[in-house]
Amino acid sequence: MSCITLILWNEDDQESKLEKERLAVAVRGAFKTKHALSIKNFFPDSIKSSAKFKEELVQALGDAQAKILDTIEVDKIWAKYVVIHSQQSSEFDKKPLIN
Repeated sequence: MSCITLILWNEDDQESKLEKERLAVAVRGAFKTKHALSIKNFFPDSIKSSAKFKEELVQALGDAQAKILDTIEVDKIWAKYVVIHSQQSSEFDKKPLIN
């Protein structure tokens, strides 16, 4: 499953300013794998306008779509491998069954 999580706050808000680092730590803790893998655009703080948000959203959706297509391609390759190898007999198939 693929998803995008948005976390918004008002940088002009006094409480947001005071709690910004605490929020960043909480987000990194909630998304440990994404943080550890240094996923592109994980928790960017460069989005400060609706135009930049739209630009980043288009990029994120494109990246997500590409990952989905890559996964489908890997699944197709794996399915071919399984079919080919399931049609081949092995030494195990030649042994008599024990009654």
